[in-house]
Amino acid sequence: MEALVAARRQRAGRLASGGHLEPLRTSIPSEGPKQSWVTQWQDLLKEMDSTFSEGGEPQQTELRDNPKAFLASFEQVAKACQWPREEWAARLLPALCGEAQAALRGLEAGDREDYGKVKAAILQGEAHRVEAQRRHFRHFRYQGTEDPRRVYSHLWELCYQWLKPERRTKEQILELLILEQFLAILPAEVKAWVAARDLEGGVQRVALTEEFLRTYQEATAGEKQNYAF
Repeated sequence: MEALVAARRQRAGRLASGGHLEPLRTSIPSEGPKQSWVTQWQDLLKEMDSTFSEGGEPQQTELRDNPKAFLASFEQVAKACQWPREEWAARLLPALCGEAQAALRGLEAGDREDYGKVKAAILQGEAHRVEAQRRHFRHFRYQGTEDPRRVYSHLWELCYQWLKPERRTKEQILELLILEQFLAILPAEVKAWVAARDLEGGVQRVALTEEFLRTYQEATAGEKQNYAF
């Protein structure tokens, strides 16, 4: 039993930190590769809804609070099972809860059947939530009448909610801080353009900035040619 709990914690930790799931080693010899992936998906959902005994903590919030990792694992299973892409959204929706589920409220009924739009809505919702947490931390101000220890404690909580050190690696936290500064030093026009299109952050944010600058340079070059004539 302890070994099973440890194995589940290890798999849950990999998913929560952004990793992919490894194929399950099923104990039923007659199961084919596709069935083992279906079993893995079912086991993943059970793990997310279960709580660990003997001092363990629930993994549901931690796993489902990391949409990017969750969606990557879902896609891995969906491709291995050869589920038709038009069925992906229907298979995914029952597994969603909390913030991921709330992100879909703005979608039309028909759009909820489109996995691409569902994924984009979930990632956009996550990006907005992380940005809100960052703002709460950065915009918090000390009031002269407050107890300094209480202020420090509240600031610590806000930072913890934003960076989530219990879930993210040191490298991921470092990336968050670097990306924050990267976006801060961009010209206002570029910053607004990137922020409106950024779903995942990281390298994508840098790529979007490059795309904007390239488009801007091409447009500027075209205007100069028109003036030449």
